[in-house]
Amino acid sequence: MFIDVDSIPFGVDFRKHLADAVSKCDALLAVIGDRWAATGPDGQGRLNDPKDFVRIEIEAALARNIPVIPILVGKTPMPREEDLPPSLRPLACRNACNVDAGPDFHAHLGRLIRGLEQVEKRVAAEGVSGVTDGSAGAAAGDSLAPEGSRTSLGVEVVSGPSQGTTYELAKDRVLIGRSPDCDIALRVPEMSRYHAQFIRTDDGYSLEDLGTSNGSYINGQRVVDRVPLQDGDRIHAGAVILVYRRAEVKAGGRGEIVQDRAGQAAAADRPRD
Repeated sequence: MFIDVDSIPFGVDFRKHLADAVSKCDALLAVIGDRWAATGPDGQGRLNDPKDFVRIEIEAALARNIPVIPILVGKTPMPREEDLPPSLRPLACRNACNVDAGPDFHAHLGRLIRGLEQVEKRVAAEGVSGVTDGSAGAAAGDSLAPEGSRTSLGVEVVSGPSQGTTYELAKDRVLIGRSPDCDIALRVPEMSRYHAQFIRTDDGYSLEDLGTSNGSYINGQRVVDRVPLQDGDRIHAGAVILVYRRAEVKAGGRGEIVQDRAGQAAAADRPRD
């Protein structure tokens, strides 16, 4: 349990300290009450302030692929994507737990505890909690490659908008969806704004659906939990089909994977809202 007022030493950068504290946890509980996104004296929502403690903590957890569980107190509804700053919008797709203060409190809390036990088992099995950057994943990928080469990972669009474009997977978490702030942004009606995410593992990536109604599929099988990806797997997201690729790139050579979010090689093909 981290209590920011008592746990942050005097004189330190609280933003860095909060991010470091979050990186050590296996799950983050975002307790959301009816004033969670209240406006301040300036009339702006508190979460629009990049220095807000709650925003910093949730941003840090989302960036590190740490499970974020919204805890909805009483009748508080789940925040809408459009009411959140872009960095927090993936929170709106997280499966929430309702907790009432009345006679059902203990039943609701018991359900939450059981859910946390499942998270603990999953984290222990995957061994990837608290990833703060790409160094661990990159090292694991490089160890599988021949000496003097590296492993490059990406997905190729084989059907749908931007067909023929390959997107490099280089971050710990890569979002795909209709929203223009996704890492892979594709304008497809059947695709949710935040549809799915690629999550770095020790030897590549897994795919996780973000609770969409249309679902995400790997080789025709609906994704229920995180599913490890193998070279050549076909991913269906809405009306888009992507193929997961592993490519060995010789040192100093040119890889087969040509596009990432920062690059411009195929930026003209990326649809905009």
